[in-house]
Amino acid sequence: MTKTTASFLLLFLVAILYSCSGKPSDKDINKKILFEYVCNETAKVNNLRILKTEETESTDGPHAFHYTVSGEVEWAEGCTEMGTNTQPGAKEKFERVVTLFKDDEGNWQ
Repeated sequence: MTKTTASFLLLFLVAILYSCSGKPSDKDINKKILFEYVCNETAKVNNLRILKTEETESTDGPHAFHYTVSGEVEWAEGCTEMGTNTQPGAKEKFERVVTLFKDDEGNWQ
């Protein structure tokens, strides 16, 4: 492999990785979904499905993604936070729209 070919390949890989970082990851979406639940630190999202994606661009505001998602939240160890009494292994199905945008530090919120 010549230097030119290696340089081109490296540039191509960097461009692909950079373009992929422009959207929220599944981890970012899961975090946003769990944010609305009690005991979100110990809950997890199962069977996440992205049903619809809408992207908005604004000249004066944040770039945002609106996802219609479905799946279920599971509390493997249960939850007794804030007066709840969720049993271990409890699951709750959901279908909702979540919106994510990048904050000033570049994190998806």
